[in-house]
Amino acid sequence: MPKVMGASIHQYAWFILILVFCNIFNLIPEDIRSACKAIVGVVNKYWQGLTMAAIGISMTDFADFISVINLDTLAISVAVVVGAILATAVVGWIFGFFPVDSAVTAGLCMANRGGGGDIVVLGAANRMELMSYAAISSRIGGSIVLVIASVVFGILY
Repeated sequence: MPKVMGASIHQYAWFILILVFCNIFNLIPEDIRSACKAIVGVVNKYWQGLTMAAIGISMTDFADFISVINLDTLAISVAVVVGAILATAVVGWIFGFFPVDSAVTAGLCMANRGGGGDIVVLGAANRMELMSYAAISSRIGGSIVLVIASVVFGILY
């Protein structure tokens, strides 16, 4: 894939960005989008919780996870969570959305560990009906973070 300002962008970020542009410019036929929506509906209804929990547990290296727990990591994590909550709640309120729903879906679901994290966040907030918004936030927000991090770290290192 092409480099941006000399930095390599992760392939997953390119994939999401290409799909977003295909959807914006209506390049995907309606029958294919409808079929995808139906399949996602079945998976969300019957398998999503179990699948995301299994993937989250199996993909986590708990030894590495425990090894990075320190005050620096805690401070950074708290700053990211508080910043994500406050910024998205205020912007959501400005645009006429419910601040709590904005903070949960746009903020916390963008800053978690993906689909498994979305289930944990939405389950704790008792807002599972917002899963489709959380999925969009995780994928697009995660792609944006990957692009920005790739460019910044490409320039710095």
